[in-house]
Amino acid sequence: MATTYINITKLRRYAENFRLVSALPLTVGNFLAHYQLSVDQLYKSTTLMELRYSREELIRRNPDFESMNLWKKGMSKIGDMDSLEWINYLIRYLEEAASPSPRERRLLLMFHYTLYNTAPKQEIHASLKSFFVSNPDVQNEIKELLLYRKEQIDHLPKQIHLEKEIPLELHACYTTAQVLTAFGIHTEERMAPFREGVKYASEYHADLFFITLKKSSADYKESTLYEDYAISETLFHWQSQSRTSRMSPTGQRYLQQRENGLRVILFVRESREDGNRHTLPYRCLGLARIQSEQGSKPISIVYELEERMPTKIFQESNQVVKVV
Repeated sequence: MATTYINITKLRRYAENFRLVSALPLTVGNFLAHYQLSVDQLYKSTTLMELRYSREELIRRNPDFESMNLWKKGMSKIGDMDSLEWINYLIRYLEEAASPSPRERRLLLMFHYTLYNTAPKQEIHASLKSFFVSNPDVQNEIKELLLYRKEQIDHLPKQIHLEKEIPLELHACYTTAQVLTAFGIHTEERMAPFREGVKYASEYHADLFFITLKKSSADYKESTLYEDYAISETLFHWQSQSRTSRMSPTGQRYLQQRENGLRVILFVRESREDGNRHTLPYRCLGLARIQSEQGSKPISIVYELEERMPTKIFQESNQVVKVV
């Protein structure tokens, strides 16, 4: 659903009037809540710090401010984050940038690829620590946004049964870049190429399925317009690309899951974009095991989820189908 676009002039007037209409401090959370704004309505065109201070003041206080167009688009992506572990860790890191554990290092790199589309120029801990120390207003605004997102979490946090260094949370939302980073595919040295709906993480013998339920022919090739939908809160129908045969190496990997120990993790979103053309993240439905299969080019598979999906997610994922 589209939300009303609010221009910078109106947002600046909101910020100037805030202290007149509210006894609360001017923070990202208080600002959004008072004016009933979405994260995207604020960050589509500006930031709260730009509404608080003049450009000259921001540049004086934040040496990297003029490069903000490289990372500002990531603020809306932070507005999609809802992993409690990840948010709590980043808040602690912003308060005291202690050396990270291997799992925490993945969380930091996931955050880097939330803000940027290129690999960090130096080791991730040093890179982020230096950036935040040099840019206190950016650091403060990101912390305020994370605190706001923490209050918006609407699922019960639960870890997925994966290796300790893979920091994903069941039913939390992630971009493809964040997931690929969690699995060590995107690294501190490079971002791996990825265009298809499935990525095989060879190090962990896991297939990562990125599923968009409502596909548009304008956004997807004909070979990828497959039928994916929830059958129940525990069963999900997935269809491979039209060129994948049963006897191909990829098809055999899918079909021999019981024998080869392959792990399948489903990530699902309703559509590619919302009404404001904001790219939507995927919700992690967790591990899935093959229940039944049929066909070739494409192969249709019904997966049983290890954990029941919440009713709200089921309603978003469900289509009217006849299961024989």
